[in-house]
Amino acid sequence: MVPFLFKASSLVPKNTPTPHSIPARSGLFRNFWLTLLFVLINTGGVGCGYSTKSLTPSGIHTVAIPIAKNITLYRHYELPLTRRVTQEIMARTDLSIVEESYADSILRIRIIDIRQPVITEDELDRVTEVRILITTQLEWADLRTGEILLKRTRITESNEFSALQGENIQQATERALGQMAERIVTEMESAQW
Repeated sequence: MVPFLFKASSLVPKNTPTPHSIPARSGLFRNFWLTLLFVLINTGGVGCGYSTKSLTPSGIHTVAIPIAKNITLYRHYELPLTRRVTQEIMARTDLSIVEESYADSILRIRIIDIRQPVITEDELDRVTEVRILITTQLEWADLRTGEILLKRTRITESNEFSALQGENIQQATERALGQMAERIVTEMESAQW
């Protein structure tokens, strides 16, 4: 064994607190840090609802989105809805939008109901507020296996407009279509794989 040529206390600068000179409060801080460490270890990565799990099924990297079918009497909703859904998918998922012949999956959207009920009228029976309700069906299928990844028979979104505030039905329609696109992509992301 090699003898020490100096004392350990000679390495410590003068006026450095020794363990016995630290105030008793430091025990509270030590307990705080130990408690925090315990909580972090035992929660094991749980936090804020975030997940590293993919929001799309395994092996699905591309999706084809044909123009939405419309079985209602209202026209000109098909292209705007399809465009909005395409934009939402590109913004929120890692899926690429491709033609059907190159796609892993296909998203079929069908507009099954559009209503425009009057909410309020003025004293001369002029419409002042209207709600627009859009209802769709949704089917997302794996083109490689034929498996249905997601099927929803009724998704409804609505929006209102007020003529008194200078709004019109077109603005309410655009907002409702945007909400529908967001909801469709949310349904795709929340499906269980």
